Amino acid sequence: MGETLKISGIYNSEILNRTSLEGVNHFAFDFRVRSPNFLPEYSFKEIIEKNFNHQAKYYLHYQDEKDFMINRLIDELKKSLHSIGRGQEYLKNFILQFSDAREVSFYENCALNFIWEYHPLGDIERIVQCKNNCGILIPYDYIQNAANDGSLQNMAIKILRARQLKGKSGKDKEPFQVTLQLDWSSDVLPSLSEFLSFDIIDLPINSNIESSYRNVDYTNMINSLADIKKIAFQNI
Repeated sequence: MGETLKISGIYNSEILNRTSLEGVNHFAFDFRVRSPNFLPEYSFKEIIEKNFNHQAKYYLHYQDEKDFMINRLIDELKKSLHSIGRGQEYLKNFILQFSDAREVSFYENCALNFIWEYHPLGDIERIVQCKNNCGILIPYDYIQNAANDGSLQNMAIKILRARQLKGKSGKDKEPFQVTLQLDWSSDVLPSLSEFLSFDIIDLPINSNIESSYRNVDYTNMINSLADIKKIAFQNI
């Protein structure tokens, strides 16, 4: 698998720029109002207008949000791209990310490509077959719980089936990718690669790499990134 890293919960340009220098080119912005990494729309626009890179992927993270709110941000995003001389074709660099288990019809109407965070109650087979779906994200907590209760193999079968279904569609605008979300201190199961393969590792900004609230300790973060590159990818 490719050693692709994604940093989630970006709340300022410095985090984006520092991690870019370490080879990261997937970044997620959190629009969930209860998240400690919540980012106001105006701040997101400022970051994109100053730092947009056509080789990067940017994820817009939502949970149980109204569709008109999501579409409003997409409209504002189009204006931001226009302001820096980029046409709407660059919307392909932006991917919606959902942490919810809604009716499939909601996902079918997404205006951008989207990834879906795995949820046991969600209809994974129908969701991944939505036209604009380009992947799923699996929090490591779910994998640990499944390993503890003996259901990891069943979960792996669901994920593999989803990957196969999407592969047969032949309509993907983006390659279908499976993302593993880790904490910075996660101890990855050595046997995990026997059950699942992953394309991306997602690392949310949190207190493990912050010296205080919303104040990243960049030395710690860069060292942790180096450790994860050396260790985590060996196990997945």
